[in-house]
Amino acid sequence: MEGPLPLTTGTRDESASSVPRIESVAEWPRISVVTPSYNQGAYIGETIRSVLEQDYPHVEYIITDGGSTDETVEVIRQYEDRIHYWVSEPDRGQTHAIAKGWEQATGQIICWLNSDDWYYPGALATVARTFVENPGLQWLNGGVLNGYDADSIHHEHVPSNSSLAECLGRRKYGFHQPGMFWTPQLLEQAGPLDESLHFCFDHDLWCRALATGIEPLRVPQPFTFFRLHRESKTCSRRSEFLREDWVIFRRYQDKLSPGERRQAREWLRTYDVGYLVDVIYELLSQKGRVSALAYLLKRLPLIRLAPDKRAVVGALARVLGSGRCPDWWKSQL
Repeated sequence: MEGPLPLTTGTRDESASSVPRIESVAEWPRISVVTPSYNQGAYIGETIRSVLEQDYPHVEYIITDGGSTDETVEVIRQYEDRIHYWVSEPDRGQTHAIAKGWEQATGQIICWLNSDDWYYPGALATVARTFVENPGLQWLNGGVLNGYDADSIHHEHVPSNSSLAECLGRRKYGFHQPGMFWTPQLLEQAGPLDESLHFCFDHDLWCRALATGIEPLRVPQPFTFFRLHRESKTCSRRSEFLREDWVIFRRYQDKLSPGERRQAREWLRTYDVGYLVDVIYELLSQKGRVSALAYLLKRLPLIRLAPDKRAVVGALARVLGSGRCPDWWKSQL
């Protein structure tokens, strides 16, 4: 399914006057936005402002911080009179923090916005309008811009809807968490986030929703900016993401036909080995050559699928030789 384009797109600096106003407040659904946070003081202020400055009257903003030791709490306190609920206390990780936020949420539409990302002006008004204009809609799949800052866009994620086989195989993967919005009914049918997963719990939810028969409405233009930086899990923990991808594949593979299962497994193998060089260097820099070599040896049967076999040989030479990552790899982080 595809929905209407968002009413506005643009930068965080656009004036609020460019955002269409909602005429009757009572008619529009409440949107509960949960921000999980831990030691993101350098970024969370922009995240908070992007929510509070939305020209939409029914926003319920909730922040669940895991007991940050940096300036995060001081930043939150600057806005606490406009935040529906916030807490800073130890938790069991990001998934638990989000779940705690949802326990406080009363919205007809829910989502989470990580503490280093932000919404574009007009995003939530467009989300609300899309749900109102599509009765029975449970899941909206919106666009996202990935970048290091607003002036440095690395990649535009244009959403597309995937089958369960494509989702499990990370093939033509059209889902990106910052652009997702859904109803509480989706969680009632598909189930809550899985706290045993620490990296791919969003991917698990999408797969579970598809397996339940729920499909999203696609809205192509971007709602959200997804920040890339060295400290983010996406940039620094790729090996853990891949490990959980395989956990999720095994969890739902029985929902596929035998042919779909074989195809999805081959897709995921190709996706996995596409990151082989990056993961080897990631492990080499973080855990040393023993971990990097063990990972490489475990994936020897997949090397036939590697898009650049010379790069794999070069990575192996680094592991066995200098034990150091190349400068070009460090500079791309």
